[in-house]
Amino acid sequence: MNINININKDFEKQYKDDAWRGFTLKEVCCMILFLFVLFSIVYVCWKWLHLPPDLAVYFAVPFGLPILCIGFLKYQGMTPLELAKELIFEYQTKLLIYDAEEMPKPPVFTMETQEASGIERRKWRRLKKRHKKRKGQ
Repeated sequence: MNINININKDFEKQYKDDAWRGFTLKEVCCMILFLFVLFSIVYVCWKWLHLPPDLAVYFAVPFGLPILCIGFLKYQGMTPLELAKELIFEYQTKLLIYDAEEMPKPPVFTMETQEASGIERRKWRRLKKRHKKRKGQ
């Protein structure tokens, strides 16, 4: 027997404030700015550089893509500008005063040399002899 419990959707995520055809005001503004930049670069390339319009579009699109990314792209719920601010803040806080993690356990096996691992020379020779005796050498 299956029981279905209807839970209301989160209104802030599911239902956006529509400005035009399901797009938010920020997305509409970015689309308009993208089209303005695209058409202006295509016009300049066509009029003064004498490029064909289809080639001018290929040239102009990379200049407009960052504008569309600012309006539409979201990474972990953050816009690219918020993400850049978070990355700058993280870069500026290099040293943390307090770390709540447990101390790591020392490794059982290490590939370091005896001087680097901190084992004294005498102790190292003793371990080597014991190992040879176990192998029967």
